[in-house]
Amino acid sequence: MTTKPAAIATAIPLLPKGTLDALAIKNKTDKSSLQHDYMRFYEFILVPYFKEKFTLLELGVGIPSRKAPSFPCRP
Repeated sequence: MTTKPAAIATAIPLLPKGTLDALAIKNKTDKSSLQHDYMRFYEFILVPYFKEKFTLLELGVGIPSRKAPSFPCRP
C-alpha cells in the first residue's frame, strides 16, 4: 500500500507560520515561506530561546557542481 503525499499532509500538519517567517518575508530572504520555507522549522527549534541570550552559528553546505549559494565557488 502506498501513501499519497496529500494524505501525509493532512495526517501531519505543517508547523505554523510565525514571527520569523514574517520577518523573513519583510527582509526578502529566500528562507521564508515564499521560497525555501525554512523559517517554520527555525522558529519551532528556536522558540524556547526567544527570551534567552545566546549565540547561534549557522553553517551552510552547498554542492559545487550545482553552484549552491552556500558554497563559495571560486576558480
